Amino acid sequence: MQELITTAEYDIEHLISQIAGQLAPSSRRVYMSDARHFAEWMKTEGLTPHTMTRVDMSNYRLHLADSTYAKATKQRMFSIACKLMREQKLNGRIALDVTDELRGFKVDTDETTHTALSKQQAKDMLAIDTSTIQGKRDYALLSLLVKTGIRRSEAVALNQGDIRMMDGHHVAVIEHGKGDKTRVVKLRVEVYRAIADYLAILPTAGKLAPLFVRILRGDHPTSSRLTDKAVELIVKK
Repeated sequence: MQELITTAEYDIEHLISQIAGQLAPSSRRVYMSDARHFAEWMKTEGLTPHTMTRVDMSNYRLHLADSTYAKATKQRMFSIACKLMREQKLNGRIALDVTDELRGFKVDTDETTHTALSKQQAKDMLAIDTSTIQGKRDYALLSLLVKTGIRRSEAVALNQGDIRMMDGHHVAVIEHGKGDKTRVVKLRVEVYRAIADYLAILPTAGKLAPLFVRILRGDHPTSSRLTDKAVELIVKK
């Protein structure tokens, strides 16, 4: 088993480094993270890129389907795993395309909250008690969704370091947005202030720390990233 794991690590790291060189720097962080998630799954299953079959790829898809990731994230992660395995085929390391005819995840096209609300509905949604950490988080999150139009999956994928200053404007850098592209979203003053107010009382800080985190009963924030499903429930409150 140790030999299998060592081989898997070597092969996948070699593939990752090859493909990462073809990507824009802004895309590499997410790509590397997703590729290593796939590598860890292979290690757990006692597999290597050489021994992967179409059934194994289907099982990896089931693994993602059972996870709490947003659909867009599942689709991105599965696409990257498929790309890695297709590279194996192109390089002559495996004989068959183990991704052939495997379907990804259908991503909702109406995840944005921006266009679905009237001004009054948006105002009502933002009528939140901000005296608690959870209230500050929800207000910052909903302000971001309502006033920028970014998708729920994009909001939960943000890290604290993705909120930054560019050319004199506060912005949110969406590293892996619609169409698998990086984009920069300008933040209105009130949106940035809501986010800054929320971040000021979070115990966990760091550029790679999740921006929006789960909060336990008693108003205790965790270091775990909020899920797309949790955001959907917050929006529907």
